[in-house]
Amino acid sequence: MLWPFLTRFFVTIGLLQNKIFINTTSAERAALLLQYLVDNSTEIPEHILPLHKILCGIYLLEPIDTNLEITEQERAECEKLLSAVIQNWSILKNTSIEGFRRAFLQRNGIVRIRDGSWLLQVERETYDILLDRIPWSIRVVKLPWMDNILYVEW
Repeated sequence: MLWPFLTRFFVTIGLLQNKIFINTTSAERAALLLQYLVDNSTEIPEHILPLHKILCGIYLLEPIDTNLEITEQERAECEKLLSAVIQNWSILKNTSIEGFRRAFLQRNGIVRIRDGSWLLQVERETYDILLDRIPWSIRVVKLPWMDNILYVEW
């Protein structure tokens, strides 16, 4: 859901150069920041990172350092990104960042491979009817640094 905003976000915080991560550490930090965007956490267990690793082009079985010491700039940019999502999705204009996180980012789902590409299947909720009004595609995700497309069934 956040994917259209990620390239600019990662450039702004200094993790991307020429649309690729500067190094492995930058990609790993990006994966941890994705979890921070989801739930404000800085203590992140490895087992909840598969989707973030896929979105950051990290090999799924590659262990990463999960300790995130977030900077004030990163914290501010996370807030800006989430606010931008809410502002650009006009039906959510009165939704708080925490409300948005709970409703759309903190969801159960399954990630698996289908036909050589990643597939994310998200559990449906009643308020998912709002997804019909999102002004960008959430069905197909392909970021410049990702090896494979991620298809999303919501």
